Amino acid sequence: MSFTDVALVYDRFNNLSAYYQWLDFTLAHAGEGVESVLDMACGTGYFTHLLARNYQEVKGMDLNEAMISQAKKRVGSEIENLIFQQGNMLNLQVEEGKYDLVTCYADSLCFLKNEEELKQALFSMIGCLKVGGRLLFDVWTPYQLSQGFDQFSYQDEDEKGALLWTSFTDANDLSVTHQLTVFDRIGTEADQELYRRYQVDLEEKTYPLAIYKKFLQEAGLQPQQIQVFVNFGERQYDESQDQQTDRWFFVCQKGE
Repeated sequence: MSFTDVALVYDRFNNLSAYYQWLDFTLAHAGEGVESVLDMACGTGYFTHLLARNYQEVKGMDLNEAMISQAKKRVGSEIENLIFQQGNMLNLQVEEGKYDLVTCYADSLCFLKNEEELKQALFSMIGCLKVGGRLLFDVWTPYQLSQGFDQFSYQDEDEKGALLWTSFTDANDLSVTHQLTVFDRIGTEADQELYRRYQVDLEEKTYPLAIYKKFLQEAGLQPQQIQVFVNFGERQYDESQDQQTDRWFFVCQKGE
């Protein structure tokens, strides 16, 4: 899996309006007195930029250097309270105890390889929180990865190129492979448009809700410190009526 080849066109074919829904969810559940924020798996920094309009000190971090490069180009030197840094969510010891709020959205945790990496990432991000701080994140539900993406296909284009996206699910493994093909216009020659073609396979995996809660509790949280919502925080998750919801949204508060 690599986002490097699509970093330059990521925002062009992304649903940027969804980031405002994540922002509303964040503002509603971040808690009081938030000053320092870490946006983990920040990608090209669009959402991190929105956070910086609302909080005093914001850092965006992503494993992919190409994404961080695009994020830095987006901001330049315009915003003093916003910085971007390459980093791995599995290894955040240098950030321990620094933040009032950690966010990790756009199902970023689902790109981890296995349960051990998921557990390590949750432990690591919770470790970044100050006492009383909150971790907010979302993941795909088992329904979405076993049925929601089944036979999913999508096409989009703009004046500079096109995106072809097809997904293949494995219901038994609760995983999905997204095959992305991007055609990016690079110029003209002899009155013909020239395009560069990128092909990227992105793999995601999720787990039953009990697994996420188990790892969060093993990281030191009490059951009452873990809340799960649907529809960008519209209401708390109810297993009896939300069997076909696509995402779980977590609000986790670090206690003493």
